[in-house]
Amino acid sequence: MLTGATGFVGRHALTALIEAGHEVHAVARRRGPDSRAIWHEVDLLTGCDVVGDVKPEILVHLAWYAEHGKFWTSVENVRWVEASLALLRAFAAGGGARAVMAGTCAEYEWSREVYPESARQRPATLYGAAKHGLQVVASAFAEQVDLSLAWGRLFFLYGPFEAPGRFVPSLVLPLLRRESARMTEGSQRRDFLHAADAGAAFAALADSPVTGAVNVASGTAVALRDLARQIAQLLDGDELLQIGARPMPEGEPSALVADVRRLREEVGWSPKIGLGFAAVAAICAVFAVVPGSYPTLKLRPLRRRYLAAEEEFTRLRLLDTRIAMCQETDGHLAIKAALITAASIALGTAVVLTVLAATLGH
Repeated sequence: MLTGATGFVGRHALTALIEAGHEVHAVARRRGPDSRAIWHEVDLLTGCDVVGDVKPEILVHLAWYAEHGKFWTSVENVRWVEASLALLRAFAAGGGARAVMAGTCAEYEWSREVYPESARQRPATLYGAAKHGLQVVASAFAEQVDLSLAWGRLFFLYGPFEAPGRFVPSLVLPLLRRESARMTEGSQRRDFLHAADAGAAFAALADSPVTGAVNVASGTAVALRDLARQIAQLLDGDELLQIGARPMPEGEPSALVADVRRLREEVGWSPKIGLGFAAVAAICAVFAVVPGSYPTLKLRPLRRRYLAAEEEFTRLRLLDTRIAMCQETDGHLAIKAALITAASIALGTAVVLTVLAATLGH
């Protein structure tokens, strides 16, 4: 069973689990487009009876409150702690054997540059505290009922359907509009992972025997300004990128990078999308959800970045991006078709009424 199956990471975890041969019961408030899954439209904040109905052997729990700009301090975090513990209890009571839950790098005390799973946990936000508290209680409960539990700590993600206010879209969107893209000095180094890789990592973690905390990240640091310059170059927007135009947030850590040895060596998984591909993938991700005309990219650097990836992988990424773009376009066309139909009906009705009025008048 996969919760949050239509979410930013969940939609990719769903694909990875199905391709690994699992029969996946996908839980979300609204069913997603993948017909290979068995969908359950459920709001887990109101109950988790679906677990008792399905009695899954494996649980991958990704559902959480994630509205950009609000999730750090929202009281919804407390509700999700309660719902997640109820879900885990129901899973164990139904004979479940293996659970994988999503954590966050915000659980750590941000006082160093590279974070192994053993690094001190001292969250500075309600979101981080909720995740950390859930992990502590869930781990103790799992040990008591002899449940295999892994805790995947996510770092920084990008990819299709990303919230516009996040770092990558916050640059790509104004550059697409030929407007200034403002950012801090960009010296902060972050560990970025594509959402598709994150989903695949959770699927691999579910199929592994590894327990405890596992960092889900690339293990590679990139300065924000370097990624921003790559994006601006590809969009022919070097002169529009304003590095240093925004103040550095108070308490902003200089580096947040994961030690991913457990993920690589024990789980046996590593990212498929490297940093050389990141800027292109990030732009394509925004293209996938932004309707309208797309600017001409600088073809030479674009070609170099695609050629840096393996041929089969590049073809798959291009296909995934085209599929995402088509799905979004279909949605907009469906809305336009509905509006045109409504307008046609209204026009036809008006014509009929006009003819009737004219006829009766005579």
